[in-house]
Amino acid sequence: MTLLSSETPAILFVNPSLGTPAYRNEDRLRSYLTLGTLASALRNRSFLKRFALELDRHRSVFNYATSFPQFDVRILNLSEKPDRQSLFDCFADFAAGFGETPLMVGMTATSAQLDEAAEIARASSEVTPASIRVIGGAHVSVAAADYLNQSQFQVACVGEGVETLTEIALRLANSREVDFGSVAGIVFKDACGHIHKNPLREPLLHLDDYPFPTDSLDLFGDLTADDGNNRHHIVYILSGYGCPHDCIFCAQRAIHGKKIRERSAENIFEEIGGLVNRGFHKFAFVQETFLNRDRRVAEFCRLITAAGLEVEWTAEARADQLSREQLEYMQAAGLRFIQIGVESGDPALLKQLGKRIDLGRVVRLLDWCRELEINTAVYLLVGLPGQGWQSILQSALFIKDHPPYNRITRHASVAIAIPYPGTNMALTQSVRLSGDRGNQLSWPNRNPNIHVNDAGEFLGENFTETNDMTSHEILEAWLYLDDFCHFLLHALYPEKKERQTYQLAKSMEYADRLLYMIQRRTIRDLIVRARPDQTPAKRRKAHREILFLDKEVETHFKDVTRSTEPVNDIFVRFLSTIEFKNGFDAMKILSIGNRLKWMKLCALVWHLAGRNFNTFEFSQDKEETGVSIDGLLQDLADSRLRECLEQIVNRNAMQLIPEIAVSGRTIEAFGFAFRKANNRILMIDSVDIQC
Repeated sequence: MTLLSSETPAILFVNPSLGTPAYRNEDRLRSYLTLGTLASALRNRSFLKRFALELDRHRSVFNYATSFPQFDVRILNLSEKPDRQSLFDCFADFAAGFGETPLMVGMTATSAQLDEAAEIARASSEVTPASIRVIGGAHVSVAAADYLNQSQFQVACVGEGVETLTEIALRLANSREVDFGSVAGIVFKDACGHIHKNPLREPLLHLDDYPFPTDSLDLFGDLTADDGNNRHHIVYILSGYGCPHDCIFCAQRAIHGKKIRERSAENIFEEIGGLVNRGFHKFAFVQETFLNRDRRVAEFCRLITAAGLEVEWTAEARADQLSREQLEYMQAAGLRFIQIGVESGDPALLKQLGKRIDLGRVVRLLDWCRELEINTAVYLLVGLPGQGWQSILQSALFIKDHPPYNRITRHASVAIAIPYPGTNMALTQSVRLSGDRGNQLSWPNRNPNIHVNDAGEFLGENFTETNDMTSHEILEAWLYLDDFCHFLLHALYPEKKERQTYQLAKSMEYADRLLYMIQRRTIRDLIVRARPDQTPAKRRKAHREILFLDKEVETHFKDVTRSTEPVNDIFVRFLSTIEFKNGFDAMKILSIGNRLKWMKLCALVWHLAGRNFNTFEFSQDKEETGVSIDGLLQDLADSRLRECLEQIVNRNAMQLIPEIAVSGRTIEAFGFAFRKANNRILMIDSVDIQC
């Protein structure tokens, strides 16, 4: 088998659409990386020869010649497709520009791009039927057989694709009849439609041996010449693969196992140095574990500093990977922005996620970044297993108490947890897809589309559910928490044009409204969860029942935000902390206004008891108890409860509140009597309720 140096076989790669209104250079630099890595390998004859030699040492594949094919690699960017043109016609028009049929049509796709990829495979099967159709990406790596059965792709790459695609391309360059059964790292469909899964590929070369992905920037647009704008663009730099951790919402372990493959500090520095010579000065490292090895990061920073390169860069980090000293020398070497996966401000939930990190470390890192003025983005998730509205409230309070220093994006990134194949959430079905998605292959986006209708209602659709939240609740939680973070950080770190007092006040007002909405949803959820012997089915039934009793009041955001009130710290901390052991039947019949009064009354008692009791219990959980409470609350002014919540911050002010008396283990407040039953429970005894 001889590789013919005279050939220039064609390879067509298809870049999925980003869905942005316009495809600008910053979008090209954000989306080039995967296909750029593959293209650079196939266009580099020295790499092709080195790889072929190394492969033949392990198993005889090629009788290599002194030179190798000069692959003609071209990129079809679907983001540039005219709106009115179909994907099929877009592909057909682009393929018509080739002088020959491409050896291969390759595409990478995220979970949300599977339908688009399937349409490209269909187009290729009709327009370029002789081309081998190859698909890759994280989703396909885990669910390759399913996707091949559902589409007209013939080969799916599993895991890293550089060496796998290189072997396939070299084989195709020599002969159109390739024995895919001997290619490691793929799942393929034979001529009869049967699926075959080959052994995983063990990489033969170090990542430092690969050509730079940025060697192929020219394929993605006019990005090679320094026209003065390059200084403002951010170039994404691949620095490694894999992650040693096993978070339940991530599929990295399923794709890469426990292995981590990283480029050396010297290799990364060499690529960045070349880009600086081309006018680029801003970089973003793509690797969850960029800070996994202290020595590599320290050496990279030393090289940047010693060379005097004026660069700015960003990286992802875990809160347990950094010290203040590291932040200081990273900042001196150009670190300007760091991204931290916090996921939740609920410490109990964090323990269930497999993060193996506590909020104390996160707070310490945020404090250091604020002191050093290193812009920091935090990532939060909603719709996680075990996460209810109280947990969402805890996340909001965490951001309120520890806002990240962020003058660049002025936002905390909130996303919906999706049970992608390969994640623990998918395996256990603790997060499930829901709703009628028709025949779609694509999975829902982590950030749903939301719009506002003429009535001021927020409309959108989410396609996940858990045992703890309905699909619609997850959508609401995402919207409220994301917008809360947005307005809070805009109020704290305004742009120059927004620094007028009224604009800052408006941003903070919107943040408070969103926090208030989360509080109201938490109140309802606390009542729903007060149903004894809670199960997922009982939770759903209780939720439906209380919605019915409320007659769809507070269904929409606008229903509640008409009557917001200032955030009271005692009240919001109470809602984020306590639970009702029972009381669903008693509390469900309270009017919405009286529910608020009841919760504020309980917050008063909780605070006066020293906040040592986090569980409330009714001695008689029945509707008659609720009727009695509802009647007693009817004449109690909500404004008086708010006034008392403000006053009791100062314990000396107790004497100014004649409606409250503390005697031994009993607290009497506004005609209601509560007693401490043990070290954790405040009994709400209907016998002791006084008129």
